[in-house]
Amino acid sequence: MNRVCRYQFSNSNCLYGLYCCVWSLLFSGLGFAQAPFTDPYSQDVLGDGVISIEAEHFHANTPSETHDWIEVNDSRYSGGKAMQADPDMDTFYSQGVNAVGASCVLSYDINFVHTGTNYIVLRGFRPDSNGDSCHVALGSQIDTSDRIGSFNDSGEWEGNTFDGHAAYVVVPSAGMHTLNLYFREDGVIIDKILLTTNPNFDPDNDSCLLYTSDAADDR
Repeated sequence: MNRVCRYQFSNSNCLYGLYCCVWSLLFSGLGFAQAPFTDPYSQDVLGDGVISIEAEHFHANTPSETHDWIEVNDSRYSGGKAMQADPDMDTFYSQGVNAVGASCVLSYDINFVHTGTNYIVLRGFRPDSNGDSCHVALGSQIDTSDRIGSFNDSGEWEGNTFDGHAAYVVVPSAGMHTLNLYFREDGVIIDKILLTTNPNFDPDNDSCLLYTSDAADDR
């Protein structure tokens, strides 16, 4: 994780600070994901209503009986980090409804300003051809945003579903709603999550890799 130790060392807290740093480095070395966020993301009021989220900046990471989303590190990922559905043992949930309650899930709380249709685009990687797709849901709404793929080996933005249309959710009201990410095929790696009200938005440029929407405790 390359987590930075932020403790100030002094005569009074040297041992405690050293203890915390050792545990921080130990957990980083073992590949544990960072603690979840507490405050929701905020949608841009103007323009394309873009929400751009690093996959590892989740609000909740809920494992299943067999799988978990783990943080992985690679220079190809935005910020050097992404989330992978682990272990990779060719588990497959063809439809989104099959993944709910069975797949591990990453959850992101978002304060939406723009109601109605919001399009979803993901940046992902595949370990192989059996790990190149996932499902997204807004609350329990999943029919129009499942089966997103296929990602390639080098990382690409993908906003289409295997049903032949752009992935989207319908935001019923302004305010906070939770976006959930499930794997369709285990092993898939998700780097960034982007939502926008513009169906023609093109995230395939470096600015979208650098831009991340605000959360009050963003880190």
